[in-house]
Amino acid sequence: MQRTIVRYICFSLFISICCCSFAIAKRPLLRIEPSAIDIGDHIVGEKVKTETIITNTGSKSVNIKKIKASCGCTSTKIVSPVVKPGESVRLEIEIDSIGKDGNYVGQVWVLTDEPYKQIYTIEINGEFHVKDHQLSIFPAYVEVGTATCGSTVARAIRVQRNGSMSLGSVEISTPTKWIAVNS
Repeated sequence: MQRTIVRYICFSLFISICCCSFAIAKRPLLRIEPSAIDIGDHIVGEKVKTETIITNTGSKSVNIKKIKASCGCTSTKIVSPVVKPGESVRLEIEIDSIGKDGNYVGQVWVLTDEPYKQIYTIEINGEFHVKDHQLSIFPAYVEVGTATCGSTVARAIRVQRNGSMSLGSVEISTPTKWIAVNS
């Protein structure tokens, strides 16, 4: 009877150790600090730069296959797409705030070849404010669609001045080099 109990305890310990080893082997290899970034308050039109550090806590190199952002206003730059064991790389993030008035919430995704976690998410939060007497144009980008040579395409935009000064009359024009017609 005692022999059976000893065998049962040994077997249970063996299974526990195996399960713990297997669980430890499956943990993510990369650590991103910070993974949530508060960029604070900024004036619309500023380019806001921030960064995060990606550290490889594993024993094998991890390749960063791609870095994607939730918004076209966000660009990224990484020193090396390979993170060797025990090493860190800096991920630089820049947000172009043109057209961003109010609360900003964005994400950057780091896609890797890591077997247990291929996608890491970095959350970015902040506020963008328009200065007094600064003009705001809505929408910030205008899609004109397809146009043929000689045709006219019109899109409505709203221009407003912030602060107490009146807007007066405003004429907005664009140089022809900004307009291209593909035929």
